[in-house]
Amino acid sequence: MEDNKKDKKPLNIDKDHPLKTRRDFLAQGLLASAATMVLPFDAMAQDGCDLASITAVDNPMIPVIILDLAGGSNIAGSNVIVGGANGQMDYLPDYKTVGLLSNEHPSIAGKVSDLTGNTTSPSGLLFHSQSQMLAGIMSQAPLAVRQRTDGILLCCSSDDDTGNNPHNPMYWFYKAGARGKLTQLIGSQGGQSGGNSQAPSTSVDLSVAPLTINEPKDVTNLVGLGRQGFTTGRESFILRALDSLSNARVSALSRRQMPDAVKDLVLCNVKKTEVLLQNFNPTLLDPVNDANVTAVFTNIAGDGNQRKAASVCKMVLDGLAATGTITLGGFDYHTGDRVTGDQRDREAGEMIGKILAVAARKNTPVVVYVFTDGGVSAGTSVDGANGRLVWGGDNGQRSGSVMLAYNPTGKPQMRSNSRQMGRYKVGASVDNSATPMSNSVTNLAKSVVLNYLALHGMENDLDKVVGDNPFAANINQHLFFRKIA
Repeated sequence: MEDNKKDKKPLNIDKDHPLKTRRDFLAQGLLASAATMVLPFDAMAQDGCDLASITAVDNPMIPVIILDLAGGSNIAGSNVIVGGANGQMDYLPDYKTVGLLSNEHPSIAGKVSDLTGNTTSPSGLLFHSQSQMLAGIMSQAPLAVRQRTDGILLCCSSDDDTGNNPHNPMYWFYKAGARGKLTQLIGSQGGQSGGNSQAPSTSVDLSVAPLTINEPKDVTNLVGLGRQGFTTGRESFILRALDSLSNARVSALSRRQMPDAVKDLVLCNVKKTEVLLQNFNPTLLDPVNDANVTAVFTNIAGDGNQRKAASVCKMVLDGLAATGTITLGGFDYHTGDRVTGDQRDREAGEMIGKILAVAARKNTPVVVYVFTDGGVSAGTSVDGANGRLVWGGDNGQRSGSVMLAYNPTGKPQMRSNSRQMGRYKVGASVDNSATPMSNSVTNLAKSVVLNYLALHGMENDLDKVVGDNPFAANINQHLFFRKIA
């Protein structure tokens, strides 16, 4: 049969940019899928085929799980107490626009609670005692876990109900040094951030773009051997040769067909794949087979949110990935009632509580960062079903996010009694002039990274991680956590 010359294209390999990562190979068509068989290119880049590197993570940092509440929910006000310039207990005159009736005002005895449920002398991050988010957390995380958890409220305006907000700082966590043994970033949704909201554009590193983990089989497929998809021409020929993972077949390829550098990397990758499969057995990686996970996520089979959250939790809390994003939908809940919004808030709280509970079972610290795209305001009507103000419509000036840290050896130590970054104005909306992050979602993400670094005693490295330090002039207003020993 006559050769089809137009199919015999040379590989377009830049001599100044050798193929070294999985995405380099994808760009050349040498690998067709990241989900059928993950070969550990991230671990092998320029390491002289160091087989030990595939399971080694030096100086591991605290794992991070991000909850992306898509739609614009209430966080500050009806859930986490928000106040003025002097913090959460600097109560505003009126909280109606953030969903609290006058008889629910935080100044009334018993209306403020901490994570332990203490309404008499609450301490730490403060919630409204009728917060459904708090109720969800308390229903899933045992008291001993909540006693070892603290957090901060971040007051920042956010565009309404859009995925364009650059909320997700996961790439910066990676740049700060957070590492996973199997992969780096994961998310329950496809795309550049693995979630609904975007990552700040200056943070994005496509070499570690998140893998989609939406159910247990996505986890097991990371180390499962599957058929490679084929492309046309020379790439198809190479894929067929690599399918057998045979050293002899790779060595048989001529220099014209495959450059020596590519052959070396492929041969190294074959060896590393063997180590990968020995150390990361698909059965052991399966969240369904992890008693610590299934004891908390009890309905993985029947609940889609539990499936994806259990899968992300398994990977992040076992150190297989550094950071994971879980997107929860349905938080655009201005539906003409209050019951729907309260139910969604409880679901978010239950998810937070489940993450904390699994972390405790695995005896590992964790940071849980919760944000939403925009916010919501209440009108004047009351829902007859529960006697609470009805959510009216989107309002990004009544937004906020919350960062929680759990430490199995003791409650995280804080730098002051304050748990609030930024402030709300008298009219119960974000004071956009309060701090550099109050009207900048990108700076909001940077402030979260700052406090993540502070948990490791690395707060002075912020500019190295994010490229600048917008908080240098008043750093103490933005630093809350002390180093976890």
